[in-house]
Amino acid sequence: MKKLICFVAAFTMAALSCVSVKAQGPQPKTELRPDTTVLIYPAGVPAEKSNKISAPEYTLENGNIGNIVEPRMDLYFPEEPNGQMVVVCPGGGYSIVSSFNEGIYCAEWLLSQGITVCVVKYRLPNGHWEVPLDDVQEAFRYCRAHAEEWGVSKIGVMGFSAGGHLAASATTMFTDSVTRPDFSVLFYPVVSMDWSITHKGTASRRSLLTLSSIIQSRIRLQAKLLRFSSFIVQTTRLSLSRTA
Repeated sequence: MKKLICFVAAFTMAALSCVSVKAQGPQPKTELRPDTTVLIYPAGVPAEKSNKISAPEYTLENGNIGNIVEPRMDLYFPEEPNGQMVVVCPGGGYSIVSSFNEGIYCAEWLLSQGITVCVVKYRLPNGHWEVPLDDVQEAFRYCRAHAEEWGVSKIGVMGFSAGGHLAASATTMFTDSVTRPDFSVLFYPVVSMDWSITHKGTASRRSLLTLSSIIQSRIRLQAKLLRFSSFIVQTTRLSLSRTA
């Protein structure tokens, strides 16, 4: 009887292990994993801040995450922190979050420079422009609260493409000194929703804004961004695929 119980217990543990691995989903092509993951709203997203998405979250093989309704932060801590921290906003046209190419691979390089990293897997707006910005500002509040504990003295924001738009929004639309980034780094950011000058491949404009707020968004970003310590990168050709 004891042998049977031991066998059943061993079989159950093995089965649970398989389920756990499967539940992790697609994995990035790096050994790096977050030191910890923190829910932005541990008690659940307040009803008034909902993005009205009810479909289940999914992750594609390339790490693109869709239908995020439970926003979270992946935190990475360097062995020898240099006092700087970056809140990373992956891109994805506000229709997905590119958690590999513009998330963990970015964190890997930043860590090598001694920079503490917070990759935000923010909710998608679904027409509610303030939703992703709320998530990033909450991430700043959490990181500021723990900055001394982590040996961090400056916290900036970094974003790619639509995430660059989000990072620019965080830079110019902060609510107080806690949510104001100390610096911003914008890679090929979408800083205008004007179809005459923005690239046509993005779903950002449709996903993020209603027609009445498009003009106001453009005015806020273009007029205010010049007042802050910002590093902006645009290129004519990029290779974003991880091959090894």
